[in-house]
Amino acid sequence: MQSINRRKFLGIVGAGSAAAAATAASAVPGLSMLAGAPPGNLSFHAETGLPGQPWPAYATAVVEGSVDLKAGTGVVATRLVAGHPGNQGDIGLPGTARVVRITRASTTGSQVRLEGVVEDRSVLAKGESPRKQFVLNRATRQLRTVVAGTEVALSLA
Repeated sequence: MQSINRRKFLGIVGAGSAAAAATAASAVPGLSMLAGAPPGNLSFHAETGLPGQPWPAYATAVVEGSVDLKAGTGVVATRLVAGHPGNQGDIGLPGTARVVRITRASTTGSQVRLEGVVEDRSVLAKGESPRKQFVLNRATRQLRTVVAGTEVALSLA
């Protein structure tokens, strides 16, 4: 029997989950400005269940960040945790966490575009780019980004 390493297995599982999430119509959202934070600072939190509807969620994709829009700097973290949205555990799925250092932030109307690089490149899957983009649209309340090679839209509250 041929063996499969854990990194390859999680890549396959993650890609399948991301594809299912991309087709899902619903998401559990969250977006907020930091209370008491200086103007121009944005803090957000978004999560969605994986896989998407109609299957029950067994994992939660979480994207959260804090960005200084004036300076164009900040940090965005993405990860997958075990459990469904709103009731996930503290168990992160191995190899799925990414910490992105934001190097550019621009605002055009209601759209905020964030660009950055993954801090720890050793966690990247084969062929995965270290450059990441996030597009947050305040009017439509969506956060768009690429997860496991598939563009995903998260609804924000």
